[in-house]
Amino acid sequence: MMLLSVLASAEPNAAPPFFTLLTVVFMGIIAIALILAHFRQSLMAGYFICGVILANCGILDHIPNSDVSIQALSEVGIILLMFTLGLEFSLDELKHLRKTALLGGGLQMFLCTAVFGLGLHYVTGMDLSHSLTVGAIMGLSSTAVALKSFQEFGLSGTSGARMALGIALFQDIAAIMLVAIMPQIFGTSRDSWETAFNIGAAVLRGVIFLAAAWLIGRYLLPRVMLAVARTKSRELFTLMVFAICSGIAMLASLLGLSIELGAFTAGLFVSGSYYSHRVLSEVLPFKDLFLTIFFVSAGLLIDIN
Repeated sequence: MMLLSVLASAEPNAAPPFFTLLTVVFMGIIAIALILAHFRQSLMAGYFICGVILANCGILDHIPNSDVSIQALSEVGIILLMFTLGLEFSLDELKHLRKTALLGGGLQMFLCTAVFGLGLHYVTGMDLSHSLTVGAIMGLSSTAVALKSFQEFGLSGTSGARMALGIALFQDIAAIMLVAIMPQIFGTSRDSWETAFNIGAAVLRGVIFLAAAWLIGRYLLPRVMLAVARTKSRELFTLMVFAICSGIAMLASLLGLSIELGAFTAGLFVSGSYYSHRVLSEVLPFKDLFLTIFFVSAGLLIDIN
């Protein structure tokens, strides 16, 4: 820790802040992971603990603009993670899981929202709309945590794991809808017609994005991927993969939607292409790094005080 403090307290111009943050994060991960591995504990918990320790030990105060760097780190991690998650699914598989995801996920979200929401309303007297929102949030879980847990136990390829991930994806979609709708529900406007219009506009943007992504995935991506594959350049193919991910994610952002949804959609459409296996082989070496960055960045955002 003393070494990390010395590194972070160096002159601001010695290294870019983002690079300094990455260096501190990676060194902290190695130290904590070795300790947990010695006691045969989950490395996933170690990544999260590493982020919490670094965020609250004061070392980040010596890194200029550390808040901006942490936000950028977390965004990059979750975007690339959702892209790889989309690659591992396919449209056919999602169709196969639609009953499980829709019925199971819908029932789970409804029960959690009702139980926690109504319970808070009657026990604490909280406003009903607020308590139901808290209940809906309690019904959400992390797809990344579930994915990593299944991998650690060697269950990622089982039917039960795929069903659980299908429900988790339903929760991700529900969370995106909550983010889109809540500002309209809790906004300053009390006009029900205006609120309904804003909610409808948010849903319409989602439909436009899915239609545009489908057109890109059906007609544009195959031609681009074929042209790049003919160059026989591995570097260019890898760059194309990340360009597809960031491009469709940016399209979602321009329409006021979540970039995570855009990244997952990009992976989903690429998974149905002729070059899906090659794309997956290019991304897999980075997958564990994406997971690590995601969990550490989640810990970095927690202020114990």
